[in-house]
Amino acid sequence: MHPATFIFALTYALVSLGENSPRKLDRPTAALLGAVLMVMTGALMRAEAVAALDLSTLAVLFGLMVILAVLKQSGLPTYLGNKALHWYRSPHMLLALVVFASGIASAVMLNDTVCLLATPLLLEITGQAGVPATPFLLTLATGANIGSVMTLTGNPQNIIIGHASGWGWAPFAFRMVPIGLVCLLVDWLMLSFLYRRTLASIGIRSRPHHSRTSVHRRSAVKSICALTGLIAAFLAGVSLDFAAVAAAILLLVGLKRPPREAFRWVDWSLLLFFSGLFVVVEGFVKENRQVLDCRYARP
Repeated sequence: MHPATFIFALTYALVSLGENSPRKLDRPTAALLGAVLMVMTGALMRAEAVAALDLSTLAVLFGLMVILAVLKQSGLPTYLGNKALHWYRSPHMLLALVVFASGIASAVMLNDTVCLLATPLLLEITGQAGVPATPFLLTLATGANIGSVMTLTGNPQNIIIGHASGWGWAPFAFRMVPIGLVCLLVDWLMLSFLYRRTLASIGIRSRPHHSRTSVHRRSAVKSICALTGLIAAFLAGVSLDFAAVAAAILLLVGLKRPPREAFRWVDWSLLLFFSGLFVVVEGFVKENRQVLDCRYARP
């Protein structure tokens, strides 16, 4: 086995095992280890490793994370989640809300970040409602992943595809949104069937009226405006990376608050994870390209 292929396989094995690996490595560390080994073994030169980093994808991820961090800090998602307990008295309807809300949110923003921000909120809501969390957490996971296929900014893989293919945000969404909505509906029906006995045996409790969730209106309004402007920029054909970073920076400037408060909520480990994977994959592709060139060059 060639060195780069071995490093590629080792990296993905460690990523799959996560903290269950012998050295207790998490995903970002495993990916960075693979990137370092690619350079140490000579599979990639340092310049090639730097060139392998897809800065456009990383910029889109960073911009979206900053906007979502400000939205999270505003308290608006928690407020809307608690309101849902009063709007949806049926467990099946609450399940449908989670499916479509997570799916649509992931399409607009990013599935990893949606799951990261929504999981604590969902645990709080299910605890207040007196319902088991498992069906709703599974609904969040499946809904977010299904919804992420609908746009180029739904997940990091789509961002990479968008940059490589030259597809625009609007043409991609025009083709994929109908498919994604149908899949979300099927997801809801399947989960409702699988957990029909559990859902039939529970009732939703209202949240105590004396407990209120505070919302920082200025931050909430500005973050919603930033998201709206970002989507408008995507529809207008502005490059994804520039639009995401510009929207994030303008939002931070408009808040008149220390940016470090928002930066604390950025998933830096995810950015490091993809940075390492870019280098690992480039080393694997380079080595196998050379093998194929030598094979076809033989008479």
